[in-house]
Formats: sequence, C-alpha cells, structure tokens
Amino acid sequence: MKLKLVMSLVFALIPLRLFADQSFYCPQNHRYINVGMTPDQVIAACGQPISQQDSNQPLLQKIPVQQLIYNNKGTDTAFFGVWNIPTGSGGAQLQIDIVDNKVKAINLNGSNNNALSICGNANIEIGDPVGKVYGACGSPALVNNTYVNQFIQTTQKPQIWIYQPGEYQPNISLTFVNGKLQSINN
Repeated sequence: MKLKLVMSLVFALIPLRLFADQSFYCPQNHRYINVGMTPDQVIAACGQPISQQDSNQPLLQKIPVQQLIYNNKGTDTAFFGVWNIPTGSGGAQLQIDIVDNKVKAINLNGSNNNALSICGNANIEIGDPVGKVYGACGSPALVNNTYVNQFIQTTQKPQIWIYQPGEYQPNISLTFVNGKLQSINN
C-alpha cells in the first residue's frame, strides 16, 4: 500500500517537473499560463504585469543537439569501424552535430567543415540524415546530448513582461514574440 502511494505521488509530480518551463501558476487569479498564449489570455490569467518593455536583445531558443564523437587521439591512424585515415602523431577527432535528425555541423580535428568523405568514402554533408552518418561511420565512441542557442527571427521586437507572483517570491519574466508567449523565466 505504501509503495502504491509513493508511486502515485511520483507520477503526480512528474508532469509538473516536465512542464516547469512551459507553464506557470498565477496565484492572483488561480490560473495557469502556458507558452503559446496571447497577451490577452495571460492578462486574464495573471492580471496586469508590473512592467512591460521592448527588448533590443535578439531572441534565443535552446534547441537539443546530439554530438556524435568519433575519437582516436594519440595514434598514427584512426580506424572507426569502416573508415581509416592517417593522422600523424596527434590522432583524430571527428564530431558531427545532429539537430532534428539531420547533420547540423561537422568538425574534424578542431576545424569546421561543410562535408567529409572519410567514412567509407561516403560523402556526408550538412543537412544529411543521421542514418547516413551511422551507416558510413559506424557507432561513435561517445554520444553527448546537449543544447545550443539558436536565434529566432522575428518581425517585431520581443516584449518582456515582469510579474511578481507574491511578496516574497522572485519576479517572473515573460517574453512575447509576434503576439505569442515564447518563454517563461523564473
């Protein structure tokens, strides 16, 4: 019975943690706001902000990136499944960044490249599907999941609204772009 209660609590809290940056509870009107809402919807849920200002800063969005790292530092040749290149005495490191299952960047020994053909003579270039990388280069030595900031093109300046949910709580910053709530930052 205790295990059932604990598991129920865990599953009840998971959605709140998953959507922490996507929604916010406004105690003034006892309603939630969510990314994607219009300014009118936010005002209906939270009331008027304590301040509003246009931002001159470019708007950045965090996007997930998967870094495929093929590494053989310190050897005369690099051999990763299906490809073999001379490296001199320093070894070789190949990093291929994947965004939305497509090649976003290629880095060989610290230099950015638009394409490469060292993996089984297959030509891999920016925009290719991730399956082509695995098919030509094999499994990477390391897969790093991270985020990078990407600029969002807007027709209007981002607008920043500030709310103070309670006397002893930190301010909340809401960023609106083109009439939609883009981000909630506590």
